[in-house]
Amino acid sequence: MAKNLKLITGVVLLLLAGISFPNHLRAQESNAERMHRLMSERLLGQYFSKDDTDFQATVAPEKWNNESAVILSQAIYKFYNIKDVESGMRRRILLLDKPAVETFSEFYFDPMQVVGIRIIKKNGETLEPELSKAVDVNTGIPNFFTTGKTITYKKLAIPGMETGDIIDYFESEEETVEHNEINYLEAYSYSPVITTLATSYPIIKQKIIFALGAHVYMNFNSYKGAPKLKEVSQEMRTNLGFSSSERVYMLKDGAREKLKDEFWDYDFLHEPHFKFQAYRITGAGAIMKAPYYFNATGAPKEFVTKEEICRVEDLLFKGYSRDLKVPIKQTRQYLFSKYGTRGGTYEYLNASYYYLRFQFMAAHFKSRYGDMAFDEVDNLVYAKDTRIADAILKIMKSKHTQLELVVALPRNLGSIDSVLLRDELKVFLRYKGNQFIYPFSNLSDFAHTDPSVEGADAYVLEYTKRHFVFKEKIRIPFTDVRDNYLNTYVEIEPSGDLTSAKVSRITEVAGNLKDKSSLLPLYNHEYLKEDFDKFLPSVYRSGLNHMLSAEEEDKHTEILKERQRVKMEEVKKELEKDFGDVASVDTLQIYQDGRWDANTKLKYEEVFTLNNLINRAGRNYVMDIGKMIGGQLELNDQDMDRKSDIHMNSARSYQNTIRLKIPEGYTAEGLDNLKYNVDNEAGAFIADAQMEGDTLVVTTDKQYKKADVPVEQWDLMKAFLEAAYEFTQKKIILRKNDA
Repeated sequence: MAKNLKLITGVVLLLLAGISFPNHLRAQESNAERMHRLMSERLLGQYFSKDDTDFQATVAPEKWNNESAVILSQAIYKFYNIKDVESGMRRRILLLDKPAVETFSEFYFDPMQVVGIRIIKKNGETLEPELSKAVDVNTGIPNFFTTGKTITYKKLAIPGMETGDIIDYFESEEETVEHNEINYLEAYSYSPVITTLATSYPIIKQKIIFALGAHVYMNFNSYKGAPKLKEVSQEMRTNLGFSSSERVYMLKDGAREKLKDEFWDYDFLHEPHFKFQAYRITGAGAIMKAPYYFNATGAPKEFVTKEEICRVEDLLFKGYSRDLKVPIKQTRQYLFSKYGTRGGTYEYLNASYYYLRFQFMAAHFKSRYGDMAFDEVDNLVYAKDTRIADAILKIMKSKHTQLELVVALPRNLGSIDSVLLRDELKVFLRYKGNQFIYPFSNLSDFAHTDPSVEGADAYVLEYTKRHFVFKEKIRIPFTDVRDNYLNTYVEIEPSGDLTSAKVSRITEVAGNLKDKSSLLPLYNHEYLKEDFDKFLPSVYRSGLNHMLSAEEEDKHTEILKERQRVKMEEVKKELEKDFGDVASVDTLQIYQDGRWDANTKLKYEEVFTLNNLINRAGRNYVMDIGKMIGGQLELNDQDMDRKSDIHMNSARSYQNTIRLKIPEGYTAEGLDNLKYNVDNEAGAFIADAQMEGDTLVVTTDKQYKKADVPVEQWDLMKAFLEAAYEFTQKKIILRKNDA
């Protein structure tokens, strides 16, 4: 594999594999098109070179005959130099059954990559699909093809695929640091990667090759039994097309079983995997000041010490001083105007959090007119954790507050002792030894928690004598099952002819369930404008000293109307997932946005009309009362036998109260079928049904009591999960009373 695989990111993808160009068409090519055609032809020759014997395999081991597909060979390439990183991957996959044929009969790829595809038929014939026939798609992309870099992909139909066929393809791209950034930045970090060696299909052979140019450093280590990275010989370096000055490393692996697909599983806790990240650092001064963990000798760094963590946090803390100067100054002014010199430490800390949240979110969302950029306000935006922690530390310095910096590795990545990359860490604060203050989002409140670090190991760092020093190792506590909840209160009133029902549902959400639950209800909500009124009323009223024109006001009004329409459409789609035929959504009312200490719960009401909730059965009616608790997890046959421990974000509970007014002249029957009491160490599903006058009252309580559950208790979890799903299938009879 030669190293001169070039693709300039941002240029139109060359879709030329398998296409011949008549001379009269080539004469019409632009310079860019000609460059791309020549590049594609070169890449096809390089990636499909016959020199790599690993990619000549045509059969799979007998032990994998019952698999859907087998990856005969896989190679991943990462070439780092001072200006860019060139990435490439080649896979050769044997299709063994009909589902695999169906999967690869539609091939998806990133439009910013150069791609080549060959199909090797069972008789040895080689076909090259015409990539120019690929179409744009942004939904339904299988996980196997996703890159995480785009939401729009190309989909290519490949007709005539059969079992026994082999698909052999490559993808190549380049990340380029802009020239002005190269001149300005002495230190630059490329994207980190943490990945398992296993994938959706078994792999016979795979290799990963890294090449590092001048001034490039790399962190790399293998975990959970993954093979170690090794430097290649001079002969192999030459064969791969690299100069003697470039450092080339390779990881080789084989006979890798497929990754078992189990939900609530943290793969990195038990699967062989590796982490790596590369950095470009130029100049002796940059080596001293670069806020990364790296080995100055140039060898790949495999471990990080507590002292190195403290050193990097020092550099970041001092480096953010310029960026944070204005928000810190404005926050101090706000605190003085609010409290003078009388404010207590906790009041200062709390007010600093909310005022900084306002500043950061206003800067993120604000348009050039000082108004909110309406096309973005629904996004869940997290401020960069280190900047927030550092800003609060600087603001509170004069208060001599018992504030400490905490660095934690998310629980799904393992112990903090295995940290290798700065980007892995979550950074937040600890106050008086027992209260944690996490970076805010636009929807968070002061007491919110980060579920990714619940139960995780963490280091506490003290700031003394202008430096961070290690204090102790701790474990972040788990939240309780009742700290995180989603409760609904549902009123159902059937129509006079019983063909539909008007439903009012009030939802209350607390704890770390709020983030996901807030996105749709608060979509297009004016909470950010309310923040302006609260913190900068006079400035906001004047539009930051710029009055909107009538035309601009009309434009914003139309945007708001359109977003409201889209919002209600999305609300309807979400309701249909749970309840089926939703005839209409009449209202969505927000009572509390859950963003302040005074109202930490998110609370909202939906009023909608359902069809087919009640169906005639002779003189009587049957009602799907169970579905009113919302969709529940349905376990399939493959889920019953589990191999790995269960890991979830946090403990949590879901309670529902359903009130159904029984139509006059009818009696509700089948109430005993709605009563459940499954309660064990792992969780619970408890349900009851009682008549209160002419109203049926159904209550349910589903609890996930622990975030981490050992696989030995999977049967306990299945018990309440299956009970909850079974409940959704329950019906009652509305029996007509005899005259």
